[in-house]
Amino acid sequence: MKTLDMNAAKAWSSYIGLRLGRCGVAGLMLLLGCGAVFAVQLLRSQGDTLSQRIDQARADLKGAAAAVKPVATAQTFLAQLPAAEQVPQFIEGVHRLAQAAGLQIDRAEYRAPVLASGQVLRSQIVLPLTGSYPGITRWLGQVLSQHPSAAIDELSLQRETAAGEPVRARVVLSHYSRVTP
Repeated sequence: MKTLDMNAAKAWSSYIGLRLGRCGVAGLMLLLGCGAVFAVQLLRSQGDTLSQRIDQARADLKGAAAAVKPVATAQTFLAQLPAAEQVPQFIEGVHRLAQAAGLQIDRAEYRAPVLASGQVLRSQIVLPLTGSYPGITRWLGQVLSQHPSAAIDELSLQRETAAGEPVRARVVLSHYSRVTP
């Protein structure tokens, strides 16, 4: 089989040599050589660009890691939480922000179990409310920005028609605070 391939290659090269002549073969070889040099240079430049991108990504990652300050201990973390005595102010703030956003709160349910550690109080508020979609999203954004220790546990939105107003929502918020001994 190899003999056939070599014979075919010899036949092809002598056909090209006869057809193009010595100058044509030299030009073809020069063209192939230039193409090979160009391909090598292109691959090198792409490799250099990729190396620079990788180095930049590593530097960005190191910078981001340096910017993150880990919480040293659980006590430091607990000290950053608001005191449990501030839960009524949180609830009042949630209602005040809802009223300012034009939302109607039908009723509210409150639960405040102390978590297993005994040091963290998780106050949970269940709020069925009615209002516009932009009003609800603006209200949630304000609640979360003004109370960093709050979290959205559940959000359910419902409307009668696709373009219908008002939107009925069921929001479950948690507020984490530290229990003071």
